[in-house]
Amino acid sequence: MFLEVLSVLVAVRLVGAITAPIMDCDETFNYLEPLHYLLFHNGLQPWEYSPAFALRSYSYLAYHAAVLYPLQMIFSADKVSLFYFLRSSLGVLSAICEAYLVVSVRSRFGKTTAWILFLFLGINSGMFHASVSFIPSSLCMYAVTAGYAFWISNRYLSGLAVGAFAVFQWPYVAPMFIPMGFSALYHRGFTKVFVCAILSTLMFLLIPSIFDSYIYGKPVIPVLNQVLYNVVGEGGGGEGANLYGTEPWDYYFRNLILNFQGIFGLSLISPLVILVSREKEKWQMLLFVLPHIIQLGLFTMLEHKEERFVSMIYPMLCLSAALSVSLVWKGINLYVRNSRIAKSIAKVVVISALLVTAVIAISRSFALYKNYRAPQEIFRYVNSMEEKPLSICMEKEWYRFPSSFFLPVSNNDQRDTTKILWLRSKFRGLLPQPFAPWPMGTTTEPTYLNDRNQEDMHAYSKIDDCQYAVDLDLDGENTGGLGSWKQWKKVFCVPFMDSSRSRPVFRSFYLPYNLLENYGFVHYSDYCLLKKIA
Repeated sequence: MFLEVLSVLVAVRLVGAITAPIMDCDETFNYLEPLHYLLFHNGLQPWEYSPAFALRSYSYLAYHAAVLYPLQMIFSADKVSLFYFLRSSLGVLSAICEAYLVVSVRSRFGKTTAWILFLFLGINSGMFHASVSFIPSSLCMYAVTAGYAFWISNRYLSGLAVGAFAVFQWPYVAPMFIPMGFSALYHRGFTKVFVCAILSTLMFLLIPSIFDSYIYGKPVIPVLNQVLYNVVGEGGGGEGANLYGTEPWDYYFRNLILNFQGIFGLSLISPLVILVSREKEKWQMLLFVLPHIIQLGLFTMLEHKEERFVSMIYPMLCLSAALSVSLVWKGINLYVRNSRIAKSIAKVVVISALLVTAVIAISRSFALYKNYRAPQEIFRYVNSMEEKPLSICMEKEWYRFPSSFFLPVSNNDQRDTTKILWLRSKFRGLLPQPFAPWPMGTTTEPTYLNDRNQEDMHAYSKIDDCQYAVDLDLDGENTGGLGSWKQWKKVFCVPFMDSSRSRPVFRSFYLPYNLLENYGFVHYSDYCLLKKIA
């Protein structure tokens, strides 16, 4: 079963690697840009990578750089190909973890639960983009998937080791592994768990911290700095992560309904379904499904919320939903066991509901691709231009820059031939700026970077410095920096969802034959590469 499940999931994840848009500018500026700096010795530096703050770990980047560097050096792979190879590798890693979880669930809870889990993992749009995202929360998602597969298979110490790796990368995942820790103590004893904890700390905290200290040029523990800033509130003027926006309590619920639809609802009722079932392992099942609900509750209590934070719970959300469906199905079979007609009707209803769920989920994933693919398409076009731009300016669309992996390089020395320049828009926060020349960029403390999200005027260029620009044409709207549209010629444009003129429900899903657009439910604007008219 493992190979069959793996083959399908790999195919699904590779499609996601090619088509899923970059969902969060943190992926670009906190991870892709520093990775680009390690590989190509140039890139944009966010404040988190200043040695004065050291909130991010270079060890996380190094794992991925070690995979990409041979391709760059031996095969001279172009940068766009490296970007998609990175995403594809992440997707394959996710698929391996998911396939192992499905097989573990089959051996413990039966093939019905396993096949439903397989379906839910493959179709939901949350994992469609999270599985190929280059961010620590996605790494934690892989770890949760593999860790719980180990736990379900009674391989407690392996599960704890995977959990420790995740916690030392992104500490907010810890609640997902606490029940596993207690279970390991009960089944394996204190001594083995203690030894596992010590070895994991040495491998996943001490060694990476030594590496980070070397890169930053001073003693640092990034994971500790991250907790002090985001949780304790040290730095940022005492506001911590809240500086970057707050959301209402129902933010995650709205996002999970959007990305998982009925699967999310089924996961929430799973504890109740398990409790009323006649399963012998109901208490063990509860241990598996409760942590993701508790984790969601903890994140809901925080004021600063981002969709990527909860991606770690996605696999267990799918497992909980699969258990709900399989247990209800088992209960229905017991209730109508003497009636073939009733069993047939119930089977048709359940299968139809699963098919409708699959169609809606796929519609959501395709909508993400169709509506928001433009930035990556624009910069792929830039790479294909015979005359490479010397400079591309971005104003209000700065946060959709897909990273320096999409900028052209010189054929002679593989240096970037195109510079990204910022023009001032309505945004009044701190923008990333170029790293210092290699290798001083990791140890130099730029005076213009701060942890209070205070705008630095040195980040901006003048419009005279712009040869090209990338912007979203909202029917001629202009926000200042680019001046009049009459100064620019559209070179290449891709349709992009105009959220302000589209109805929320309809812009979230795709219908064929442009039905939504033809009836005015959604509206697209031009996302364009512009050339300044001399």
